[in-house]
Amino acid sequence: MRFMYSKEHLVDFLPLSKFQQLRDLYICGGDFYDDKLLELVEIIGGQLSSLYLQFVDTIDIKAIVMLSVYCKRLTKLSFSNCGFIPVDNNHELGAPGSIVRLVLTDQSTIEIMQTFKYLEHLCINSTCDLQYTSLLLKNVPQLKSLDLGLGVEVNDYYLTQVARLIPNLEKLKIRASDRSDLTIQSVETMLSCCPDLCELTDLRSWSGVYPREIQQLIQLRNENGWILNLGKDNEKDTDEALRRAGLKEKFDRLRDQFGDMVMIP
Repeated sequence: MRFMYSKEHLVDFLPLSKFQQLRDLYICGGDFYDDKLLELVEIIGGQLSSLYLQFVDTIDIKAIVMLSVYCKRLTKLSFSNCGFIPVDNNHELGAPGSIVRLVLTDQSTIEIMQTFKYLEHLCINSTCDLQYTSLLLKNVPQLKSLDLGLGVEVNDYYLTQVARLIPNLEKLKIRASDRSDLTIQSVETMLSCCPDLCELTDLRSWSGVYPREIQQLIQLRNENGWILNLGKDNEKDTDEALRRAGLKEKFDRLRDQFGDMVMIP
């Protein structure tokens, strides 16, 4: 069911609780608490197999925890352009020990967190702090597909920390990252920790990955007979990625001539 919420037509989400056979729910709009979406999932969450939330506001750590409590049978969970509440952040991304702080922000609430035993597909295409991503990835042991949007700012260090949590991953998509510290190293990490990984797309839109490195990866794939889909070039490649990639190739040629005295900006 696809449902676009409007206060002009409904006071809250509770009328949807009458659909006793509902399995797939796509909600657009509303507030997780004010419009009683929490109460709705408490009533029908146990029967849902997929939940898509788009433009839903006031999603916090408690909301994620409550979804794990009430929606135990989910196989698909998606957040698109949702309003995640910022978490008090006092760490640097990628700093030693940061992954520990990422999951200990609200200990009393997190202790209630349940494992999504059947969740295979997770999409977070919303701007949110990494605490949310970490909390989810620590509780999805059967995850096969992970899709992270531009607003989820992961880097090499972060993926090194979480890759071991999702060993059954088959598909990974990290969209148009402008972070220079998300590099080909992350690809190597994911291939090492996730032996079933067979699809790794949008690499060409990462600012920290360059055309030469992708060609080398394709060559390795072909030589070793890996089943690995790296996608194709498309118009989604960001200007930043193209700019940096072009500079990188030029500086590589200069280094061949002049050695390590040539520095990449």
